[in-house]
Amino acid sequence: MPSVASDIMTHHANARMISRSISEEAILAAITFGKEVFTRGAVVYALGKKEVKKAYHEAGDLSRFMGVQVVCSHRGVVITAYRNRNFRGLKH
Repeated sequence: MPSVASDIMTHHANARMISRSISEEAILAAITFGKEVFTRGAVVYALGKKEVKKAYHEAGDLSRFMGVQVVCSHRGVVITAYRNRNFRGLKH
């Protein structure tokens, strides 16, 4: 997978990735294969069971990234990232 360029990630997102032990690979997996939800003026990409299962043949086992959610601006800038296996808060 390609790397996330620093110009498309805020300092806040980078700090949160480090403090929450979320790798660039996890961010890219969520953006590439995650469920896309437009909410609260942002785009959230979330990797759940369904998305991991669906991506298996293309990307291999992504189960270690299950629960990763990435919040991006409409311009594609990564604002923050966190882990949350509960997707109830992701309403359209």
